Amino acid sequence: MRSGRLRNAGIVVALALTLGAAAACGNITTPAPSSSTPAAGASAPGSGAASGPAAAASTTVKAASTALGTILVNAQGMTLYRYTADANDKSNCTWAGCTALWPPVPAPAQGAPTAGPGVTGTLGVIVGPTGQNQVTYGGWPLYTYAADTKPGQTNGQKFKDQAGTWYVVYADPSKNPAPAGAPASASGAAGSVSSSASGAATPAASSASSATTTPVSASASAPSGTTPSSSAAAPVATPSGSASAPASSSSAAARPATVEAVTTSLGTVLANASGMTLYRYSADTQGKSNCTWAGCTHLWPPLLAPAQGTPTAGAGVTGTLGVIVGPTGQKQVTYGGWPLYTFAGDAKPGDTTGDNVTDQAGTWHVVFADPSKNPAPPA
Repeated sequence: MRSGRLRNAGIVVALALTLGAAAACGNITTPAPSSSTPAAGASAPGSGAASGPAAAASTTVKAASTALGTILVNAQGMTLYRYTADANDKSNCTWAGCTALWPPVPAPAQGAPTAGPGVTGTLGVIVGPTGQNQVTYGGWPLYTYAADTKPGQTNGQKFKDQAGTWYVVYADPSKNPAPAGAPASASGAAGSVSSSASGAATPAASSASSATTTPVSASASAPSGTTPSSSAAAPVATPSGSASAPASSSSAAARPATVEAVTTSLGTVLANASGMTLYRYSADTQGKSNCTWAGCTHLWPPLLAPAQGTPTAGAGVTGTLGVIVGPTGQKQVTYGGWPLYTFAGDAKPGDTTGDNVTDQAGTWHVVFADPSKNPAPPA
């Protein structure tokens, strides 16, 4: 899915600038209505949002036809998602880095979000996990996905993390399940908007029984092959379609980190044992990972080495495999000195959507099996 590349450097820079803020909000609780004024100048990465009139324009919710059906999109046509860890009118996207991967759809500072043709459910406004007003649909808080780079993409569909799963939101509200804690009569009038009389965000009434999920601590289980260290800020998310599934740290560490050569539209590149494309980062140096900014290992999980022994090279892997201590404190595989990573935006073997993705520190590239086709890493 080369069409899935994150080509817009501006969006990636915006994502990077807010990653630190996202990491800091891992324990944020929903503020009272009096504190619902959006932070001055703040914007959600990947959503195309800006402060002032631009932010208000981006809160329009539209219906668009995709391969998955007629779903909700924002004003720019970017797919909107819901999170199964959320509750009615309450976002639980509060673990470090969550809002960097899944930017909340911002509501206007004044007034209410507008519903386009085909949006027949109820739009609402809550105070989201960043302290800004966030749009809801039938009680579901709405988000975009940082790995969707153009209208029509649904790369976030069935993306699983340690707390829940992400899904597109259907324009027909009857096709979306009710969020946890939703009242029995929460159908709403067609295209209606739920908000306070003043237009300010109104958090859902909370009770001990209304929320069925809680923010996940850094000690939660991580997907196999990406066991977090005890000091990791948050576990790495695993996209739908990958061969990995949540597993214990012992089983993940015991699995050999086989590196294979596979044929893709970009040529013969490296892949892990599950066939997922491996990448290098131009910000790294010889035998050293600089994927250390908050949320980096969410998007780019390091390829872990076995606890004992060395990684094995499959047929066609002619370069030198090595092992370093990676950014999570665990052993990470290298190739010709380049630390190796997978990409959360790749959903299946053969995908190369991470190639040429640029962030604030560098650019990501596939790693060719022929070592002479890869530049030498900086010393």
